[in-house]
Amino acid sequence: MTLTPSERNFERALDSRAVIDQAKGVLMAVHGVDADGAFAMLVETSRRSNTKVRVVAEELLASVRTPRDDEAPRTRRW
Repeated sequence: MTLTPSERNFERALDSRAVIDQAKGVLMAVHGVDADGAFAMLVETSRRSNTKVRVVAEELLASVRTPRDDEAPRTRRW
């Protein structure tokens, strides 16, 4: 089944939201902040690094996963 551009955009938005919500959960658990505080941390990191919030969230999640042998470890500090 081929998706329309609008359907692809909607799917991408849902995927981005899931990644951001997962990253917020990590920050909430590690730093003891609420959901708004965790999102503010993501936004601040995004602003400082001139990186989309979705990309910041993806990098955070990658940094807490065990790297495979063929992957370089992530270095951004939270």
